[in-house]
Amino acid sequence: MFISEESDISLIKGVGAKKAEALRSMGIETVNDLLKYFPVEYRDRGNFKSYSEAAEGEYAILRAMYTGIASGGYARKGFSKSVLTFTDGTDQFDVVLYNQPYIASSLKTDEVYRLYGRFYKNQGRLQLVSPQLEREGTSCYLNEGIYPVYSLPVKTGLRQKEFASFISNALEKAEIYEELPLWMASEMALYSKADSLELIHHPTTLNDAYRGMRYFKLRDFMEFYIHLNETRGGIRQDGYAMDVKKVAEFSDLLDFSLTSAQLRCLKEILRDMASGKQMNRLLQGDVGSGKTMVAVMAAYVAAANGKQSAICAPTEILAKQHYKKYAPYFEKKGYKCGILYSGMKKDIREKMLRAIAAGYVKVVFGTHALFSKDVEYADLGFITIDEQHRFGVAQRAALEEKGCAPHTLVMSATPIPRTLALCMYKDLDVSVIDEMPQGRKEIQTFLINASQTDRAYGYIKKCAERGLKSYIVCPAIDALDMENVSHVYTEAKQALSPYKVAFVTGAMKEDERAKVMDEFSNGDLNVLVATSIVEVGVDVPRAVIMWIRGAERFGLAQLHQLRGRVGRSNIQSYCFLQTDSLSPEAISRLSVLKSTNDGFEIATRDMELRGAGDVFGLRQSGKLPGVMDDALAYPELFMAADGLSRRLRESDDEIDRDLYEELLEESEDMFSSVAFN
Repeated sequence: MFISEESDISLIKGVGAKKAEALRSMGIETVNDLLKYFPVEYRDRGNFKSYSEAAEGEYAILRAMYTGIASGGYARKGFSKSVLTFTDGTDQFDVVLYNQPYIASSLKTDEVYRLYGRFYKNQGRLQLVSPQLEREGTSCYLNEGIYPVYSLPVKTGLRQKEFASFISNALEKAEIYEELPLWMASEMALYSKADSLELIHHPTTLNDAYRGMRYFKLRDFMEFYIHLNETRGGIRQDGYAMDVKKVAEFSDLLDFSLTSAQLRCLKEILRDMASGKQMNRLLQGDVGSGKTMVAVMAAYVAAANGKQSAICAPTEILAKQHYKKYAPYFEKKGYKCGILYSGMKKDIREKMLRAIAAGYVKVVFGTHALFSKDVEYADLGFITIDEQHRFGVAQRAALEEKGCAPHTLVMSATPIPRTLALCMYKDLDVSVIDEMPQGRKEIQTFLINASQTDRAYGYIKKCAERGLKSYIVCPAIDALDMENVSHVYTEAKQALSPYKVAFVTGAMKEDERAKVMDEFSNGDLNVLVATSIVEVGVDVPRAVIMWIRGAERFGLAQLHQLRGRVGRSNIQSYCFLQTDSLSPEAISRLSVLKSTNDGFEIATRDMELRGAGDVFGLRQSGKLPGVMDDALAYPELFMAADGLSRRLRESDDEIDRDLYEELLEESEDMFSSVAFN
């Protein structure tokens, strides 16, 4: 018996009242919601191996029989440790479980189990540590090959295995209806919705997942364009015509020369600001290319014309760095600067708000707090937003509304090929800084594996001796089946003693993160272990080593962004890309970064490789930042979506028009996903 896509989630087999409540807390109300709750990534378990084929630091899936031999104890106070002995018919080996004493009592002697986990060496012998485990012949969640991983909040109590079973039951019983017209699916070579969902949730290869996602990404892209075309349309309003010759006053303060690319882009920006029409321009440039200096010079022109400027950074620490670095330039010429961020003390914030509203402060540095409803500007004439894709169109519009057609400059270090950028930022003119400042040394990049860990720590120690700093980045906080901050932080503290090591993740409170980052930037903290949270918004000139563990789990553009956290001075810097993957595709992909430091070349190669099905870190559908990032993964769909959405709007077919209205309504949610406080 089939059930409707719109049926309540409780009709899915295995979903009782408690599980239904947990799913609803994740926004999953219906069967369709469940089927569209896509994996956040895919992992490859490979083929079944024997113990003799296992290698240190490697993940493996095995079939083995429990011998009944077990011992228990404590690794430390309140942290139990169980050691169980298994055999694959040839070799016996130990399985180590932490804080899971109940598992040993649930196993049956001489029964065969499937185990998946990572091997570590202890006293010369490999042990399988904290593996996933299930009895052979049961649900067989532990299969060979590709498997999806879903974002399941800890508070829900849901596990990957049971969530996967809900998905399988829904795919088996749901009556799935098409969402896109037949002519569009045929023209764009899309699978049916039902087949696409099957490929996404049960892929045999990564290419399967990529092909399945095309159906839903095209829908997202059309929503994006429909909203953009309906609400903005690229029409330039009249704006304040500024006297841009004032920029010479700022140039006199500099003790260095701008690159020719910076000068070219500055000229384009100033031409817009003098035109009498509102500027809406994107400034693209690789990490470290000097975009912020160009933006600050434009802000100076605004200040010299009596207008206020808002300079928005993606993180609090970067906003503070910008304020400390650039405010003195303005104040030497008598223009008062201020800073605004969410963590400010109430009395200090209120004083700053009064100064901004009165026009006393001409240049305000800050974070998304600059968008807040309680921030009023006396005469906002210039806005610059760093890392535009992280803020999005909605936030930009909210800040623009605080002035009268202010000139707007958005910046991005995410390298995007020009043809794609012109589609992605269709309401913006595009300037590109394609030259690095003189004196910067090219970052040397190396591919390493687990056997070279000690050597990498040795390099970090030598740098610490010279007062230089290092990052170690992991793809997860505490996931057991990949490189994670918890394990690496413990390992690094021991390996790098007596040097100071700390960690930072997105799960920490903002003030805690800021404190650690400030100590890393300005204090005696030598090494920072982190997730990809340090990808943007961090400028530490004395950081010279970027060691990325589990590098195969990141996209090329993200790896390039992370690498750009070092090499920000004239000191030689290094990037270690560590992977234990034996996949030729993964090695080939990472080798791109070894061969070039050119972000635009890397972005082009990334598009080519992703187009071949190299999909990592798929994002949830329906979120604007995901759409912007996904454009790099599905460029041909993104560039086609504008034309397709226009055809829907102009069609005489009632079904096409209904779809257009539906997408228009849904696009409101996409663009209003960020709340302003």
